[in-house]
Amino acid sequence: MKFEALNKYCNSLVKISDDEWSDFERHLSVKKIKKKELILKQGQICDYVAFINTGFLRMYHTLESVEKTTGFFIENFWVTDYSSFLTGSPSIYHIQALEPCELVFLYKKDMNYLYNKHHSLDKMGRLIAEFLYVMIERRSVSLLLDSAETRWEKLQQQFSPLLQRVPQYMIASFLGITPEALSRIKSKKVRQ
Repeated sequence: MKFEALNKYCNSLVKISDDEWSDFERHLSVKKIKKKELILKQGQICDYVAFINTGFLRMYHTLESVEKTTGFFIENFWVTDYSSFLTGSPSIYHIQALEPCELVFLYKKDMNYLYNKHHSLDKMGRLIAEFLYVMIERRSVSLLLDSAETRWEKLQQQFSPLLQRVPQYMIASFLGITPEALSRIKSKKVRQ
């Protein structure tokens, strides 16, 4: 079933009746995304949220021809530029598949309809938004207060098996350091 993982995820947050789920499912669309394909380009307005059935994506922006990775998104979670989604303003980010993905899209107009019609879906959306806020806050605090070594350790805890599939320059960019500094941190950890 193409919505099985999403159904399980949603029901872990709130109890969704069969009728609510049927209505929700009618507003979803599944798309296969190729490796390196962009699902959002800098300057576009992000009018969707997408649940990741399979695959791994990153969010980044380009400044003076340099890519700055700002986020990684793994299966069984959501990906979007939430600021662009909420405000209707052009995104400052690209969202790119790091491997082939299957995504379940829900567009803003459909989400608003579902929120207005079903209290449980509105509650689910609020819980997801709150979780995303906490994740963004933790990342901001980490960039301000944690050493590069601590940021590396936290990233390993969160994405350990997936880091083998990500180029080092993307990981370094996400950590806010150079690839050379990341190599030094990794070799230091190996020696300890």
